[in-house]
Amino acid sequence: MKNFRNTALILGGLLLALGAFIFVVSFVLPLFFGAVIEIQWVASGVIFAGFLIGLFKIRQRGWSQEGSLLLILIVLVGTIFDIPGNPIFNAPYEALFLEPGQRLQGSAMVETIGGETHVSGSATVVDAEGRYVSSPNGFLMAFYRALIYFVFYAVLLTLSGLLPNRRQKATAEANA
Repeated sequence: MKNFRNTALILGGLLLALGAFIFVVSFVLPLFFGAVIEIQWVASGVIFAGFLIGLFKIRQRGWSQEGSLLLILIVLVGTIFDIPGNPIFNAPYEALFLEPGQRLQGSAMVETIGGETHVSGSATVVDAEGRYVSSPNGFLMAFYRALIYFVFYAVLLTLSGLLPNRRQKATAEANA
């Protein structure tokens, strides 16, 4: 009887975990990715939080091998997922390539085809009233995003190298 109860608890826990997994995959992830693609600051904030978490997890801060790999990962993720950008990252592009009164605006298109949902995003140029003006070149936008993410996070990575590393300090004190 005791084995039956343990088996029932294990199976019940597995079913509960499976239900939670299906809920997250079916409802939470699509909402999250929709917000990341469509709402300004969401993707930038998530990527920044990921950078900070990664920065505090690596052993050596600054331009170490781990720091460089973190920078490459953040630049790739930012280039791919941060379609709407944010006003700070979009400002140099707007100043260099757009006329006064125009701005970049990110948008997402969600399509359901044959039971599969596809989300694609694009950046468009709009005027002061929010009317569509043009679509920037996708390759130019990808290059711009990669460049702006590289410069921003390279500066943060360099500054992080100036901070004392607790792990190295604790190891040095333990060895002394």
